Amino acid sequence: MRLILRLSEAVEAALAGEVVSPSVIAVNFTAGAHPLALWSAAGACWNNCDGYRSEDLPLLDTAGHSTTARLTFESTSAYAEFGAPQTLNSATNRLYCGGLVGNDTVSEVRVSVTGIPYDRYDVFVFASADTTDRSPLSITDGRTTFYYRSAGRSNVGAPRLLRTRSRDPRAPTEGPAQYQVFRGRGESFTVTTGGSRNCVLSNNVFGLQIVRGGVRDAGGAEAEPGTAPDPART
Repeated sequence: MRLILRLSEAVEAALAGEVVSPSVIAVNFTAGAHPLALWSAAGACWNNCDGYRSEDLPLLDTAGHSTTARLTFESTSAYAEFGAPQTLNSATNRLYCGGLVGNDTVSEVRVSVTGIPYDRYDVFVFASADTTDRSPLSITDGRTTFYYRSAGRSNVGAPRLLRTRSRDPRAPTEGPAQYQVFRGRGESFTVTTGGSRNCVLSNNVFGLQIVRGGVRDAGGAEAEPGTAPDPART
């Protein structure tokens, strides 16, 4: 099977520390560690967010410009020692090291962005289990729900990210280091996890990217991320 190397021009560029058009708003949940590149003359700006909950945070785009977008998130906790994938993109690997943790007795992960300045956009959510526990998990934007689970291993050493495609709770997408793509509608969106388990690092959200225009790779196909050349600026 042919290996597609690009998730999309905009998303891969942001992961590689580069700025391209169309704009991207990139959020990294760091848990107080593992930030991605901040804005510089030649680099992309990531919104690095500490902690496990916050309200009404202003967001910059990857060019470092202020936007009308505001971020609110809540979860049970934030964790900075998740298992790192080993893709060819070190920024992708770093993104998965810290993130938000869901729990079925306290709080699932809930992430909302309001005031999105794009007429059309895709939302790439980097959510996955990081555990050997194979309990089924989910994430939804209220219209589309994706189902996934671990294949009995953590994210450590995964050579590429795996797109969650299943919408069937009886047959979740199975494997490490997953991500999801939602089609944006309107000026706001919210995603909420489901199936998180107490005291198990099961359903975790590591970050997200809002891409103006719903960009695809050059061939028009939806591709797998984490396979771009190792970036110089991460």
